[in-house]
Amino acid sequence: MYREALISLRFNLTDNCDAAVCLEPDLASVQENGRGGSAVFTTVLSSASTFTCSSCHVMSETDGFASDGFRRPGHSLLNSTRRATYKNGIFDKMLDAVNVCVTEWMNATAWTEADTDWINLLNWLDDQSTVTTADPLLIDVVAPPDDLTGGDVSNGRELFNTRCIVCHGFDGAGTQLAPPITGIGLPTDYIARRIRTSGPPDSVAYDGLVEGVMPFWGADRLSDGELVDYSCLCSIRGGCRYRHGWGRPDEFGCNGLQQYQCQDRSERYPE
Repeated sequence: MYREALISLRFNLTDNCDAAVCLEPDLASVQENGRGGSAVFTTVLSSASTFTCSSCHVMSETDGFASDGFRRPGHSLLNSTRRATYKNGIFDKMLDAVNVCVTEWMNATAWTEADTDWINLLNWLDDQSTVTTADPLLIDVVAPPDDLTGGDVSNGRELFNTRCIVCHGFDGAGTQLAPPITGIGLPTDYIARRIRTSGPPDSVAYDGLVEGVMPFWGADRLSDGELVDYSCLCSIRGGCRYRHGWGRPDEFGCNGLQQYQCQDRSERYPE
């Protein structure tokens, strides 16, 4: 579909022609100019951010999960080039939708139609399409539920290590993409609000964002029940997470923490 690829081709001088001097193309020298599409997909675009396209998206999913077993906040990009509209119908061009991510979350300069990175990424995405036309996606910014009590730490940890692990690391220990998030006792309402509404308040595509560099999670990517369990996990503070792992009996008083039900703030913070 998109064949505006930029390539380089070397020519050799030859006298194997009717003219005195001819140029003969060296077909083995053909290569795509700039980074290939897969490299653009996995490469940081700006020194002001560590996010890449692959931080939030994958090419394909099965039941909402990528082949690595993880779910990311963004939807699969399979057949994305075949959609008629983007960002809830705001944009007709995919480039405009992509530039929302590029400028608002990746802190990079918006691409133009002539940018090599954009052309190569677009071709790479389109080459993997499996349909002629694809339905547009509906992406809602949804506020968290008012009642965040009753969360389960064990389930919250399992959720964390199949979703948030991509940026925050195993058990929330932190990575270059995001800071440590567990063991410090963050308020459940703060956690839930960040998960559901993090992003630039002046976004050109999404209403209801309340600041934060983390990409938000829509309700179709993380349900209310999952949000409650996850918020419970991150609200717990104390030494257990960092000294002896989750729920293992030890001298720091974390016995049975893995099965603890979050009901009352004063009860769920083992020191």
